[in-house]
Amino acid sequence: MNNDTKPSFICIGPGRTGTTWLFNYLQNHKDVYVVPGKEINFFNNFYEKGFDWYASFFKSNVSCKGEISNTYFLLTSTIDKIEKDLSNIKLIFCLRDPKSLAKSIYDFAIRRGIYFKNFDEFLEYPYIKIMGSSGNDTNQDELKVTVRQSLDYKKYIDYLDNKELDIFFFNYSNLKNNHNELINKICLFLEIEPVRSENSKEIINKSGTPRFKFIMPFLSPIIFILKKIGLRKLVSFLKTNTILNNLLFKKEKRSSLISEEDLSCLDNLEEEYYKIIKAL
Repeated sequence: MNNDTKPSFICIGPGRTGTTWLFNYLQNHKDVYVVPGKEINFFNNFYEKGFDWYASFFKSNVSCKGEISNTYFLLTSTIDKIEKDLSNIKLIFCLRDPKSLAKSIYDFAIRRGIYFKNFDEFLEYPYIKIMGSSGNDTNQDELKVTVRQSLDYKKYIDYLDNKELDIFFFNYSNLKNNHNELINKICLFLEIEPVRSENSKEIINKSGTPRFKFIMPFLSPIIFILKKIGLRKLVSFLKTNTILNNLLFKKEKRSSLISEEDLSCLDNLEEEYYKIIKAL
């Protein structure tokens, strides 16, 4: 792969941690090229297509270019492929409190027309069936990873710590509480100048309840088809358009039905998470 068509950064997820905000910020930065529509999913689902196929996504004159694929973090084999093929890559790994993240994933499942009898059923549901975007091309090993397992940050960070990779830990709480500082840190990591606007303060792709439940199961397949036929810029527009999102979703959150007692089963994961945050 020619260096001119190699990405300089990859965000490996998880989803529901500010990755759409990150995508929107980077695609509006004059010195950055980020692949439209997110989720190429090369290293987990389309690796057999080869580097030429992957390189075709990065034909840009800017030196800072990359992609955001929210499920790369799930399998160590995916990280191994990234390390082998892109040894100088900058990785962005996103952090969010497991309880807050679980509620956001739950709401996102409802958005996609996936419903659960109870919280336990949700936690044991395959993460990729909620958050994946590769249609029938989903990696079979990813199907074995449950929502509960996806919330185990310690497992993922312990593995990343043993890698010789340049990693930026994107903390979702800073998106709300230390917005300008987060932008400065991201830009320093990517070696670009910080750029701010009123739009950069807005959290995109917020949770909400579908207004038209009957169309929800069809949205993800439609997005997948649009990407497959090369309409990634249209996908980017659809995902970040506030008017369209307000039309499709009400602001109420179904996760409000999840009780503190339900969430208590994640106490250990939450405790480990805050130990990690303190150590970073």
